[in-house]
Amino acid sequence: MSNPLGPSYASIDGVEISELDLLRYEVKRARIASLLLHEKLGAAGMAALLADEIATMERIEHEWAERSAGRWAASITDIRVHGGSAEGFLLWFRGRMAADDRAVMINAHPEHYAISREPDGRVSVLETIGGWTLPALIYVRFSQDEREAVAPLDPALPVRLIGDVLSKDGALRGRVLHQFGDTPDGFRGRLGIYWPAEAEPDMIKGHRWHLACEFVNWTRAYVESLSASGAAPVR
Repeated sequence: MSNPLGPSYASIDGVEISELDLLRYEVKRARIASLLLHEKLGAAGMAALLADEIATMERIEHEWAERSAGRWAASITDIRVHGGSAEGFLLWFRGRMAADDRAVMINAHPEHYAISREPDGRVSVLETIGGWTLPALIYVRFSQDEREAVAPLDPALPVRLIGDVLSKDGALRGRVLHQFGDTPDGFRGRLGIYWPAEAEPDMIKGHRWHLACEFVNWTRAYVESLSASGAAPVR
């Protein structure tokens, strides 16, 4: 009979460790190890370490934008959250960004190399977008001006994050439209990042997974913060 745990497995005190439990342990310890390195290096140190990769990715992004001539292609992911509310989550999320809570920002995705709030209010993000081969240093500016929305707004999702993805010199590299609305047991969201239409198709598709990973982790942290504060986890 084949082993349901896989070709290799471990046990402690005679109890077999499931593959899922081992994966959870691995992710937890990887986050702790990664955060220590991020704290030691800092955002500037991480950018210096990856300077060559960032420079190459900047050239690629420029070429995508030039060929696209203002046309966009979307990475869209939907999420559902049990607990909290759309307004509550966005308030919590803005608070974590304003506080420059790098632990919350970095732990949301293993390819978040650095996220920090700039003096001018923009958020600098050093990450690998869409599982692409190179990390990119991008800057996100949230305007919340519905007139700047890149796509039609959904009236059922009235809580929104609207903004632009910029290069270091301020050139437009993408658009942001995240929309959220309440449900009977929490809230749901439609997450959208719009990239130059001529960007690599696999990157555009892959960023849907990136959005799923980071926002599931962020919304989970938000709901857990409600429990920790004594607030009702469900509206």
